[in-house]
Amino acid sequence: MAAALAAGLPHMAWAGWSYDVLSRRLASGETPTVVMRLAKCTGGEKFGQAGFAVVRFQAWNVIDRWIATSDNHLFLSSKTGAMTLQYVRLRLTPDGGARVYLRQLDPTTFRPLEDATELACGTDSEALTFVSPGN
Repeated sequence: MAAALAAGLPHMAWAGWSYDVLSRRLASGETPTVVMRLAKCTGGEKFGQAGFAVVRFQAWNVIDRWIATSDNHLFLSSKTGAMTLQYVRLRLTPDGGARVYLRQLDPTTFRPLEDATELACGTDSEALTFVSPGN
């Protein structure tokens, strides 16, 4: 489905990305949506081939060593059926590395509900697709 999203919006999906391109586009005020194909990241096999996340990050930090962003959203846990808060952090480095950090929290206390998951994704892994906002 993520591939269909990116394929269905060829004028909006970036043909490729690099740290420098992302930095320049962010500096111009663009805030892309990120389609993350979790199974294509090291450590993401547990999500299965169909596992992906589509995250619209609103704030980005750009420094010499990395570009980082994070967000959270509420959802129903498939394990417990309870409402949980999922925290997602994406950190990209100039060498083409990308790390995705996922953590499920109790939405009232913010206490972790399980161990965090950290995935390693590279620019050559097809794990990340950046999509520009539409008009």
